[in-house]
Amino acid sequence: MQPRSSGRAASGLVELRAAVREQPPEKPVADEFTATVRVDAEPGDKKFQGVWLERDDGVRWVVAYRPEPWLAAFEGQRVQVTGAVYQPEGQAILAPHFRVETLRLAPGATTDAPFVAVLAERRLAGTFQERVGGPGTKLEGERYLVFEADDGTAYLLANAPAGGDSGRAATVKARVIEMSPYVARRGGPYLWVLDVEPGRASPSRDGRP
Repeated sequence: MQPRSSGRAASGLVELRAAVREQPPEKPVADEFTATVRVDAEPGDKKFQGVWLERDDGVRWVVAYRPEPWLAAFEGQRVQVTGAVYQPEGQAILAPHFRVETLRLAPGATTDAPFVAVLAERRLAGTFQERVGGPGTKLEGERYLVFEADDGTAYLLANAPAGGDSGRAATVKARVIEMSPYVARRGGPYLWVLDVEPGRASPSRDGRP
């Protein structure tokens, strides 16, 4: 069992090691499990401010080196997670690494975050487009941005990605998210854009790189 450590202690784990060739997941986690999301209180060595999954048995896996907003929104919450442990490439901290496939608020848990689940990462080709709220709606005349994928699906944006200018054709790396039923919102699927690439590229069959 790996002992628990504070955010400051976790930051102290930062030791650079020689670059290694990335290997397939060493111990795939096929079944969903429950953990608590922890975020280091402040940056430590090498500006590392980790996001961790802390399992009920005390094992801690690092899932991000910075408090990325789509992960930090679940800080302190119990979540259900799928994914796999993996060997990182290049410089990395000396701690077990875990790649999140999906993350969902656990039954009975509550949060003030506007979303309750984050689905698998994918690449989508399409165009950013500005739209206007229709006549007679509560949002009449209000302008908002969507990402219209090449398959015709129009995704509302849960964040404001750099490079997401109206009329721009691009390929995005993104995650579909499920919004909280207690938050006022427009109807339709929502997308959290992680990165915007110029131009278009053909995504793989399952939408991943």
